[in-house]
Amino acid sequence: MEMKQSPPLAEENLLELIPEHCPDLLALLDVNGLFLYGNAAHFLRLGRSPESLLGTMVFELIHPDDVADFEKAVTGRAARRTVFRVSGRWLKEDGTPARFDSIGKWIPADKGRSYYLLLSSREVLVQKSSAPVAEDAAVLRTDAAKLLARAESERTGVARAIHDDLGQKLTALSLELSLWKTELGQGRSKSVNAIREKLATFGDLLNGMIGATRQITSTLRPRVLEEFGLAAALEWHLEKVQKQSGASCTFTAEREKIEVDAFVAAQIFRIAEEIITARIEAGAKNLHVRLLAQDDAVALTFEDAVKQRRLATDTVARVRLLGGEIEINAAEGMIVVALPIRLG
Repeated sequence: MEMKQSPPLAEENLLELIPEHCPDLLALLDVNGLFLYGNAAHFLRLGRSPESLLGTMVFELIHPDDVADFEKAVTGRAARRTVFRVSGRWLKEDGTPARFDSIGKWIPADKGRSYYLLLSSREVLVQKSSAPVAEDAAVLRTDAAKLLARAESERTGVARAIHDDLGQKLTALSLELSLWKTELGQGRSKSVNAIREKLATFGDLLNGMIGATRQITSTLRPRVLEEFGLAAALEWHLEKVQKQSGASCTFTAEREKIEVDAFVAAQIFRIAEEIITARIEAGAKNLHVRLLAQDDAVALTFEDAVKQRRLATDTVARVRLLGGEIEINAAEGMIVVALPIRLG
């Protein structure tokens, strides 16, 4: 019997089979990290279809804690167009992380006038640890160290504000009083207008000190948080951000009063404050924040149209230490933070 041979595949068809059947993630990005192509392995490894990747920034697929290193590797080599390696956790479609080792190579196009980035990423299969408790403790120590460093930085900032602003005003007031006392002690007469001018100077200095004191105390702990609760404090902060940034900031809450431990309330407020600042800095023009409450937990949602959804590592550490969770939903333009109302 004569065997029929299959017709040979065209050369271009053979080349197409290589990336599509490669078990590693293969992607072609523009100079800004925008997906132009992603192979089928993205669906097998991450649950993300190649079609859904088009027009997506690669940094949105990286775990918030690893974005800074990944971004540094990509942008740092962009100018030199050299090959680079970087390791980090990629986020699957369901939000769970998986570690990949990546190699990036810049490919010239248009006769060298532009470049594309070819990124090949291989999943790192991590063996189950025989000491998960020790790993968890190490993560907690790292998170605690980050927050301690943050707290020390904030204390330094407050001390500097007291010294540079309040301290200078007190020194100026003391100097003015000393000069006036010397003049009066020497028997120099003062006209009514001169006295009025001097009192006006004292009044300006005192008002400046009052304003500086209020600013420092508000930075340490907003008074509205203690007097009116978490919902009112968040609404007040968004109004302040709107005035300062010009962005449209709205707020809704399920309940006006939420029974939260004072310490936890302060931490929730700080987390919201940090995320709101990050969203405005990312370019959000319309930001909506919602506060949802249950008997044992609260959830904060942050919605805006900006694609970039990176969070500061300090914010992530603060949430984890409180026993909370963060969900980043880039498709719906939302960040959700769930936190327990009470510790222990």
